[in-house]
This record gives sequence, C-alpha cells and structure tokens, in this order.
Amino acid sequence: MTMGGGLDEGMLRVANYQKHPTNDLYKVFFFYKKEQADFFASLLEENKLFFERDEDVKNGDPIYLFAIKTKDLEKVYTLNNIAIGKYRGNLIKSKYGRVFVVAFGLFIVLFALIGYLLSR
Repeated sequence: MTMGGGLDEGMLRVANYQKHPTNDLYKVFFFYKKEQADFFASLLEENKLFFERDEDVKNGDPIYLFAIKTKDLEKVYTLNNIAIGKYRGNLIKSKYGRVFVVAFGLFIVLFALIGYLLSR
C-alpha cells in the first residue's frame, strides 16, 4: 500500500482520507501521529472491521496508512472522527490568546451595535 513518496494532498487537505491509488474497493485513511494511528487501529479492531495497515515516509516524516473497504465507510467515518477528536489540540494554545480572541470579538459586536444605534 506504499504510496511512492506519500499522498498527493494538493493545495489544501481537509479530510484525512482519499481514494486508494490502485483499488476502487478501498479508501485510504492516513494519520501523522503514531498514537492517533494506533488508537484508530484499536477502534477498527474493536468493531471487527477489516483493514490493511502500512507506514510510509512523507517529507522525512512517517505517515500511517489504513486501507478500508468501501462497504465499511459509514462506520469508519465515525471511528475516524473519534480518533481525530481524541488527539486534537486547541487552535489557539495560549489561554490568554483565547481570552483575547473572545474579548476582541465581543468588542467588535459591541462597536457594531453602538454604530447601529447611533445611526438611527
């Protein structure tokens, strides 16, 4: 299942899966974190779903690949979301940064409301 240099992600990769390069009966899911890939594999095993696992290198970093049968995709999408969610970090890492974004957003809404009321 090696992809020959990694997956072609194009300009922007929104999902962590794509068509299998040679077999339309499979879809390839990929992860960049080993613990996330291991958790995904354990979810697949718990649900008794067939999969093939491989590891490749992309830009010098490992990428963990899973070939999943297309007939199982509906259930696997849910398991994939669970695996991604378990290891997702905060978009803004700093607590103060998050507070600033919320405060700034509230300031903009307040500023717009005052502008609206004064223009009436």
